[in-house]
Amino acid sequence: MTGDDPILFLLTGGIHSTAPVSVEPQIELSSWSARKLSDGDVHLVGWNIGSGEGRVSTAVTVFDAASCAATTGTGRRYLLRGAPGADRDAEYVWNGWLRKYGIDDPWEDVTDCFWAQIEAARPSPA
Repeated sequence: MTGDDPILFLLTGGIHSTAPVSVEPQIELSSWSARKLSDGDVHLVGWNIGSGEGRVSTAVTVFDAASCAATTGTGRRYLLRGAPGADRDAEYVWNGWLRKYGIDDPWEDVTDCFWAQIEAARPSPA
């Protein structure tokens, strides 16, 4: 992790890649949101419960509302825990991610679309 090396931390702002999918095939996100870029790719942004830090996913390819899970192009599975929300560290990582990839185009918050699908997939009370 970059926090162990103060010079590397200053250079990267503390933003770093996550472990390979083979090592970390699944990540649980809380305080999550979904963001759609101008190219149509949707990324998840939230608090990585396991590592205790903000996280931005690669582009989502499959979303399963019934299990509150999304799979990205890398094959990593993201489990969405609880209601959508915001996290300051996740926002910091998102903004750094946009800068890293030179994305200046506006993006759209599509969290409500994901949440509506999750709510619709829940079993009706008996």
